[in-house]
Amino acid sequence: MQDRLGDKLRLLHVIDAITEIENYLQDVDLENFVKNSMMFNATLRQLEIIGEASNRLSEKMLL
Repeated sequence: MQDRLGDKLRLLHVIDAITEIENYLQDVDLENFVKNSMMFNATLRQLEIIGEASNRLSEKMLL
């Protein structure tokens, strides 16, 4: 079955997720990151988005 989203859109999802993580972590040290469960879980969700988008890239993108 043809995937409805193309590689370009998936890569944009990856870039958006990376940008979100950078925004979450700006001026935050490790200790405060680990203590802040909302920030930790929001970052984890963005990493999931990156993983899912990456796993669905076409074969030609992986070569």
